[in-house]
This record gives sequence, structure tokens and C-alpha cells, in this order.
Amino acid sequence: MKTIWSILLVFSMLFGLAACNLPTSSMGGASQGATTPAAGQTTSIPSSSGACANPYFPASAGATWTYANTSPMAPASTTTRTLTNISPSSFTVNDATTPDINVAVRWTCQGGNLAWLDTATITAGDVSLAVSSATTTGTLIPAVMQAGGNWSEKLELIADSNPNGKYPHAIVQLNDTQIDCTANGKESITVKAGTFEALKVTCVYVIVTKTTIDLNPGATVTNNLTITDWYVAGIGSVKTEKTGDIIETNELTAYSIP
Repeated sequence: MKTIWSILLVFSMLFGLAACNLPTSSMGGASQGATTPAAGQTTSIPSSSGACANPYFPASAGATWTYANTSPMAPASTTTRTLTNISPSSFTVNDATTPDINVAVRWTCQGGNLAWLDTATITAGDVSLAVSSATTTGTLIPAVMQAGGNWSEKLELIADSNPNGKYPHAIVQLNDTQIDCTANGKESITVKAGTFEALKVTCVYVIVTKTTIDLNPGATVTNNLTITDWYVAGIGSVKTEKTGDIIETNELTAYSIP
């Protein structure tokens, strides 16, 4: 069995990945299909509408994104992202990362402003982590992102590492996260999925996790993370770079947006 700390580390990595890579859902509006273009080409921008519509993340049910993940801290892996439970005010992002990590995160939205997260379930091998309570303040991905813009979100989470009573100890994490973001400006970027004109966005994360074991206070760990994304209108993030306590790069290799 993987250790609880391993699961927490995975959670921190995917926390950053989900927060900065997410393509949002298209609520009620027709969308123009887009698939992975040949290298050096651009793609059309699907239209979208509704409370979750965001110019840098228009998507639709049935859309998929595939990312190649590399890190000096872990073996290379691949993440496939899909959307489910799409409603006028929320949606769930499902990330399946090879070989055995699965993350489902529910986002909420209002007027094109996206807040992460509402609930989440993370499994890695035979260990699970469930976010049972979440309070969010602010916006992680605003309706308007442009060069020089600043925004933030604060999260207060309660996560249970033993949601099914499978293990002999009740382990609960209290997680407070402050995220401060800046839109740096437009850049041309080339990844396996193509060459794009992208908006570069940098977010600084301070993640404080307090662990309680059988109601006894345990360790308090602070993780500092800087995550830079390159967002393309109509597609989402095509590249993510994480530095700090987690070092990882995620590059878009393929996508399909019906």
C-alpha cells in the first residue's frame, strides 16, 4: 500500500494541475468542433454560453485533452481529461493519470468566473482521499483574463484519507490554500499538439496542510508552488510548468472538442 504522505504529495501535484489546466464546460451553447491541428497550425475557437463559459476554456460534453507529464520527482506519465456532470452552474473534471491515479474535481461557476473546488475524490492504487468540505473565496479563473490582470482564490478544505473505513486509523487533513495569479501577456508556444498564440498566466500557491490521526494533531506541512500556464482561447492550457516544492511540466499532446 502506498503511504498516506505519497497520496498527499500526489494530491498536491494534481491540485496544481487541475487548478491551472482546466478547460471549462460549455453550458447550453452550440460549439464549433475542434481537434488537434497539425504542428504549426492554429485551430478555430468554439463558441460557448452560460454561467461557466470562459473565453479561454470553451469546451463541451465529450471533449478530451491528453497531457504528457514529466518531472525529476516521478516517472513520466500521461493524463487524460474528460468532463462530466455538466450543469448551468458547475461541472466535474475527471483526470486519469497513468498508471493508477484518478482525480474527480467539481468546479462551480458564476458569470464566467470559475472557482475550484467544491468537492473532489482522489484515488492512487489502493488508497483514497475524499474532500468532504470546501469553502472557496474569490476566483481561480476569472471571466476576463488579460495582460497585467491580477486575481486570487482562497480555499479551506477538509479531506478524509480513510473515507471507506478501510484502514485502522482515521486520518483527516485540513488544507488552507492561498492562490495569487497574474496574467503576464501573450506568447507564441509550440507543443506536440501544435503552435499557438497563448496567454501566459503565473499563479503562486501557499498550501498549508494539518494532519489529524485518530483525533490527535499530527504534522503541519507548508508547500510553496509556482504554476505557470499558457492558455489558448478555445482550447485551454497547452502547457504547464510547476516549480517550488513540486517540479513538473505538462504539455498538451492531443485534444478533441466536439
